[in-house]
Amino acid sequence: MADDAGLSSREEEGSPAEASPPADASPGDEALSDEPPPSADASSENSPPPAASSDRTSKTASSAASAPDDEPSPSSEPATGAVTVRSDPSGATVRLNERPIGRTPLTIGDLEPGTYRLLLDRDDHRAREATVSVAGADTAVVSPTLLPRPAVVRLGARPDGEVRIDGASRSPTADGLVVDSLSPGSHTVVFTSALGRWEMEMTLDPGETYERTIDFTERVESAVTARAPDGTPLPNATVTVDDDTVGYTPQRLTLRVGERTIRVAKEGHAPTERTVRVEPGMDTPLVFELAPEPD
Repeated sequence: MADDAGLSSREEEGSPAEASPPADASPGDEALSDEPPPSADASSENSPPPAASSDRTSKTASSAASAPDDEPSPSSEPATGAVTVRSDPSGATVRLNERPIGRTPLTIGDLEPGTYRLLLDRDDHRAREATVSVAGADTAVVSPTLLPRPAVVRLGARPDGEVRIDGASRSPTADGLVVDSLSPGSHTVVFTSALGRWEMEMTLDPGETYERTIDFTERVESAVTARAPDGTPLPNATVTVDDDTVGYTPQRLTLRVGERTIRVAKEGHAPTERTVRVEPGMDTPLVFELAPEPD
């Protein structure tokens, strides 16, 4: 009986076929229960070590943080600058480092930072040079005043004369001419010689070259006449040139170049005197009007 009891006990404990399934078990659960559960060893083989997984996660986060944005990175090249050029007066030709650019006023853009040389020139004014420093993203301004070009004069008096400009005597060069640079505008010039005198106003333009020589030995043909205020001719009036009596009206004269004082007088009339500039091409005859003297 002990053996039978023991056998019966073993059969009850060890026989799975006779074991009753749980009340809530389903056929699907039964099938799943037939699969052996994964062992701890297999799980450890397929899963990476914790340290390695943590390292990859850290690297991925770091890569994401350092990834470039969609916007381009700023350029390391310096920004360009510009120069605005004006002049007084305007209209001057502008050269940048010997390269023609245009006429003032103008702006030169897209210049690399650095130092540039400007040359401003105008036909009737002195040229001006300027050095300008250009910075990136900045506009430099250059605005010089251009001075008028001087006029050049070549003046002389023959024979062995003197030339005075605005009251100052000027020394002649080896060829006997006075050569000088004068500011544009009006100047008074006096030529003198042993044979005569000549005073004149000359107006000079910027950059002009003016030449004049007074030859006091040259002679000019002319004539002198006299008339009454009503236009009636007055013959036989005495004609005097530089205090020398030369004849009677109507009188043809040969006069040396220069300023000559001519006096015309007739009895019963008031004399008339004036200074005449004798030069080639002068108007002729020279007419003198004599008014009757009161009774």
